[in-house]
Amino acid sequence: MSTHAPRAQGLRTEHGGGSPWAALRRAVHRPDLLWWLPVLFAGVYGLVVLVNFGAIITSINLNGDAVVAPVIGKLLGSAPAGTYTTLGNHAWYEELLYLQATRNLPSYRQLWDITPLLWSLLALGLVVWACWRALGAWPAAIAGSALVCVGELGRFCFLSFDWHVMALLHTTIVAAALVWLAPRAHAISWPRMCALAVVLGLLSAFSSGSDELFTYWALVPLLGTAVLVAWRTAGPVGLRVLAFAVIVSVLALGGGSVFAAVMRDNGFHSVPLPLTFVTADKLVGNITLLFEGYPALGGGYFLGLPLSKYGAAVFVSGMLVLGALILTLVEVRRLVARAAPRSAAGERRADARFVYIAFWTISLLTTSAAFVFSSAPVDIVSARYLLAGYVAVGALLPLLALRGPGWRVLTTAGVCAFAAAASYQVIRQPFTNGSRFPEPSAANSLARFAKQEAVSTGYAGYWDAADLTWLTYLKVKVYPVYECSPPSHSLCQFGLVHVASWYTPRPNTRSLLIVDQTQPYLAAPDPALGRPLAVRSIEHLTVYVYPYDIAAKIAPPPS
Repeated sequence: MSTHAPRAQGLRTEHGGGSPWAALRRAVHRPDLLWWLPVLFAGVYGLVVLVNFGAIITSINLNGDAVVAPVIGKLLGSAPAGTYTTLGNHAWYEELLYLQATRNLPSYRQLWDITPLLWSLLALGLVVWACWRALGAWPAAIAGSALVCVGELGRFCFLSFDWHVMALLHTTIVAAALVWLAPRAHAISWPRMCALAVVLGLLSAFSSGSDELFTYWALVPLLGTAVLVAWRTAGPVGLRVLAFAVIVSVLALGGGSVFAAVMRDNGFHSVPLPLTFVTADKLVGNITLLFEGYPALGGGYFLGLPLSKYGAAVFVSGMLVLGALILTLVEVRRLVARAAPRSAAGERRADARFVYIAFWTISLLTTSAAFVFSSAPVDIVSARYLLAGYVAVGALLPLLALRGPGWRVLTTAGVCAFAAAASYQVIRQPFTNGSRFPEPSAANSLARFAKQEAVSTGYAGYWDAADLTWLTYLKVKVYPVYECSPPSHSLCQFGLVHVASWYTPRPNTRSLLIVDQTQPYLAAPDPALGRPLAVRSIEHLTVYVYPYDIAAKIAPPPS
């Protein structure tokens, strides 16, 4: 391998050294082509994911937390106007509007399967573009190759509607806009600067009103970066960038509050988590989850896995992500320590490289700090709150490669190994169902049994309801219930995620009760429901048919 990096990757102060395509053409004719191997390895990973995309999406749709969004999006079409709808702990209003706008398209299911992927790829493209503007073509290729290769938990987050991927997309929009605008601030008039800020602020309001994480992921880094730019630059440049950031943030927060209020007035609500500052006894646990969460997103949650080839691949992924996290923070600290002091007069223009590094460093720090010092993290799945920090690690990773020849070799080899391990994991295990959620075979059997018994409405525990509804292509609409507290067989509506009209009794209508002993919430039918007309065992499900709609005997959730 040549010890010289592609010329296009050199450090720049403002613009990329030519287009990335020109850099790639030059590399083809030189030994420097070997530096682009991470792109090849990442391409293999992308191909493997596409080949197994159906199995991956089916696996994700087994999880009630993921599939409940498209189920609500579709079933709201038949709900009375103004029906009270609760969306869970995350107010995914923006995603809901998209689902409502597209639910009547002929191929809505196929569209919804790929929509989160398209959002994620757009976010990736914005990160790559900003990196190219700030650092060069080859560093952008390194960042993109690393970020595209995520593990099982990462794919779950990036391919689900209500797992914060839209807030991440808005974060990358803010970052790219700042990288584009700051170096041009000296040439942009105040009216145009304000107009651009208003457009970005109003766009960001949708994410601000839908996802509280957007503030930590994007708005705090935006303001922090603008303050640093204002401090480093002279004249109106810094003031323009700072004014841009303030206008965007004010409109995002204010407009987000208005957007959320309008959604609530129209019957859409969420149940916010009762967040507090972490208590002293949970602080160490949160720090542990932080250092488990970042590797888990990259496919490296190896704890408890068998000592096998698959377990080794997961371990390699985790160690590479953890190494990248630590080393990028060390490198940023080194760059800060070695940075030239601010001149007395200040700099005349903002530097794209400085803006890019500042934004993603602050985003990484605020995302991590909010995670560690809040009561939100409870288990490894809480790593979804770290998505912006994970992207920040990939965005800053090229800084290691630009440090010197040895680091360049190490970073290139590391990204290749990371992509290879990620590809192997998908090949070995594209479909997972560790929690024994009902699979398509059970849903198909349920649909046939329901047709035989002339019933299309049913009730089940939360982890089965949306899953079975979606997998039966809505032939059987199954709504979530649970055994009321104190422990009894009486049924209650599942208040955290539901549409109120689901529990309106339908006259002269048969209904199902589906009991799944492998899942919580519903262990047995309530004797008060009466004698069922029929009982059928379907895999690990027990299905009871009643001659009436048992919604009449389902109590509201406790207030």
